[in-house]
Amino acid sequence: AVHAAGASCPVEFIRWTCTQLLGVLCKAAPILSVPEEKDLGELHSDVGDWCECLALLLPRTGDSCRAVVTVAIDALQQLLSRCEWTASVKFGELEECAAAATAAELNVMRK
Repeated sequence: AVHAAGASCPVEFIRWTCTQLLGVLCKAAPILSVPEEKDLGELHSDVGDWCECLALLLPRTGDSCRAVVTVAIDALQQLLSRCEWTASVKFGELEECAAAATAAELNVMRK
């Protein structure tokens, strides 16, 4: 619902806010671990939810607003850290590049 409300909105602040909310949800997501063979039914649901969040966030990493890109990358990093298979993946360089261009945009959006 959060994504549907603001993902394609032309207002940068709304896209930023919706992406920020997804980031909060990713930070609180349960750890996705490699299950025992008897728990494979639960895995499909958990992996499906995790993949859906990933699919919602990936397009925001190419947003025209650097502030949205920075928040999306942070949310992706949070999501990736919540899965045993992707916990070691880091977006450090992209984060640094986006962060350098974001400070001024965030100040403008908040005014």
